[in-house]
Amino acid sequence: MNLPYISSLRIALPGRAAAADSQLAQCLQVQPGVTEVVVVPEERSAYVKVDTKQTKCAALEERDSEA
Repeated sequence: MNLPYISSLRIALPGRAAAADSQLAQCLQVQPGVTEVVVVPEERSAYVKVDTKQTKCAALEERDSEA
């Protein structure tokens, strides 16, 4: 069995409210290849673990700007 190669990605979240953070985490979590999402409001960041064979990091960053 081949395990996926997981990469870590940090997405900056300028000026987000706490409610928006939970919505963003849910939105990112359902994207193909995303295995884990942690939003840290104090750092205004989202940390995402992603299988880059299933999705591209740029696509996740674009999704963040839409959320």
